[in-house]
Amino acid sequence: MICAALFFIASVFFEVKNIEVTGTSRYLPEYVAGISGVETGDKLLFINKFEISQNLFAELPYVKEVKVRQRFPNTVVIEITERVPAAKLVSSGISYIVDEEAYLLEYTALGDEYRLPVIRGITLSGGTPGEQLTFEDPLILESLQNILTELVNSDWIANISEINMERIYDISFTYADRFTVVLGDASELEYKLAVFDVVLARLQESLSESEQEGIIALSSPEMARFQPYST
Repeated sequence: MICAALFFIASVFFEVKNIEVTGTSRYLPEYVAGISGVETGDKLLFINKFEISQNLFAELPYVKEVKVRQRFPNTVVIEITERVPAAKLVSSGISYIVDEEAYLLEYTALGDEYRLPVIRGITLSGGTPGEQLTFEDPLILESLQNILTELVNSDWIANISEINMERIYDISFTYADRFTVVLGDASELEYKLAVFDVVLARLQESLSESEQEGIIALSSPEMARFQPYST
């Protein structure tokens, strides 16, 4: 009887009066609260956390994780982790903003305000905002994820203007508009990029600024090579 009485009191008196949204810079908290499906007057004990999360994932492409908790006596707290734009992928004349896991965040114009590396040379088989891109060859997705993860975490991502993935066994990127860096396939990327860091430092030490233009070949990182454009 005591348990039943407590349950009755909780269900009657603990009603939602506040919806608190944290962790989002992309969306207005009021907008997120509206999409969540939670309404003032709902019973705090009976809110469906899974349903709230699914509502947000379905409508807000930048939402990566959602945590919902009740704060008694009358508040629902929605904590959001957002996806971060990593690159701009151009396919069949359409430009897509993607994160490092290759999730499509939004469609965009080529000349927009995003200062992100542009990925060229691969064709999508499907893409819906908020979902992961799909390709006919699963190896393309794996290679793309590896490239984005490593480059996003690098110190010189801001200097990479374009990534060419037309041949996934001969991937390259343009660095500082002065070097074409040939990676080969997407294997051993961490090692290849560490070698690139060393090669770049040595070129900057040994060559004049006017000579610092050319191709850095890292397909076989143990035998990294530099070839000036002029030769």
